[in-house]
Amino acid sequence: MDLHYLWLFYKVAQHHSFSKAAEELLLSQPTISMQVKKLESQLGISLFDRFGKNIYLSREGEFVFSYAAKIFETVKELEDQLAIRKGKIAGNIHIGASNTPGAYILPHLIGAFKQEYPDINVHLHIGNTHEILNMIITNQVDFAVIGGDYNYKKTFVTKKLLDDTVIMIGSPKNPLTQKEYVLAEDLKTQPFIAHEPESNLFDYTEFILKSDLGVPSNISMVLGNISAIKHAVAANLGISIVPLSSIKRDLENGMVKKISIEGKVWNYPFYLVNYSDKKFNVPSTLLIKAIEENICDFI
Repeated sequence: MDLHYLWLFYKVAQHHSFSKAAEELLLSQPTISMQVKKLESQLGISLFDRFGKNIYLSREGEFVFSYAAKIFETVKELEDQLAIRKGKIAGNIHIGASNTPGAYILPHLIGAFKQEYPDINVHLHIGNTHEILNMIITNQVDFAVIGGDYNYKKTFVTKKLLDDTVIMIGSPKNPLTQKEYVLAEDLKTQPFIAHEPESNLFDYTEFILKSDLGVPSNISMVLGNISAIKHAVAANLGISIVPLSSIKRDLENGMVKKISIEGKVWNYPFYLVNYSDKKFNVPSTLLIKAIEENICDFI
């Protein structure tokens, strides 16, 4: 078996795409496709099922992928241990994050981490909950920090890092922001701006409105990131519910204002998530430790 062919197959399987693997590896798509076919010929099996433009691992492909993952994780571990023996901690970490921790917390934490370990490269991938969980499953990221509660499958290991809160915000032009407290009834006619449906924040917004406050979820606009939501709220296109850690500076500078309902506080936890049988290299172990010990300092 040619390990180079196996490596190419491994990257294609991770991305579910020949073109994305080619982009990452700086190779042409026909080159990768040809060499994966050579691997299939060597093994005497079909590694992928093709449906139109989409590819999926075959049953044999899933079996080979599970062993390929173990092989290349072992190679990474060997590289880390050799670096340590030379007195140098270096390597690569791929970390996933949902929008709030990925955009507003982890960049500052990673910056502090890089001051201590300049030879460790950290690659941060931001997406919605479903996208990040899929990246964990396909080994595209080593672990992730995800906001909000979620019914994780047993294949995932989770550790609660801290509790943030979510707050309701509106434009300074919205009359509700001029009140100390508003009633749930005041929200019935308000258009809401929400995060995209495949996010924990969307689910939590629906829960707060329908179950906790008993008002219709009059969602008039759905946007893909918190920054876009904040600007839409500031433009008085609607009100929204967002994590406090994502909005602190905007509250301070008056871009948006908090809308309060007496007696209502909504917690929004952040979790460290990884695949159950994931083996971490030395750099990943160091970053996880830094996140667990210091994340509260960056909220």
